[in-house]
Amino acid sequence: MTLTELKKAEKEKFERKKRLAILGSTGSLGKQTLEVVENLKDKIDIVALSANKNIEELEKQIIKFKPEAVWVTDDKSAKKLKNNLKKLHKKLLENSKKGIEEREKKAKKKEEDKVKECSKKIEKIKIFSREDGVKKLFLNVPIDLILNAIVGFNGLIPTILALEMG
Repeated sequence: MTLTELKKAEKEKFERKKRLAILGSTGSLGKQTLEVVENLKDKIDIVALSANKNIEELEKQIIKFKPEAVWVTDDKSAKKLKNNLKKLHKKLLENSKKGIEEREKKAKKKEEDKVKECSKKIEKIKIFSREDGVKKLFLNVPIDLILNAIVGFNGLIPTILALEMG
């Protein structure tokens, strides 16, 4: 590889969007981070979010940011989230069919594609749970940056794992 090719590859690596995982996204620090990242959509993609039990807030974040995966430490809450996302996926598809019929043909196709894309992303979200879920998340989702907003001792294991993963 020539020096010019190396410089070009390094520039492309630097300029591409960073893939961010936010652990503890439903807490105040996590929410503030999401607000900041919302203004940096051209530079950062949210690829993973996590929560302990605050499934309602996590669902809102999933709909807004459409991450590839989520980690829910509480197993019962993870199961509830899985069921809720299935219902949401189904509801999105049903609503798109009903609402789109009433719109103009041109706008119909655009709206239909948008809803289908959102629905597909929600359907494909990987949900990891329990303590070992964070390790599975790190192994299954390409991540450039991790913001650990999990407070206290509970945030220690994810931090150590993130450091071990590089």
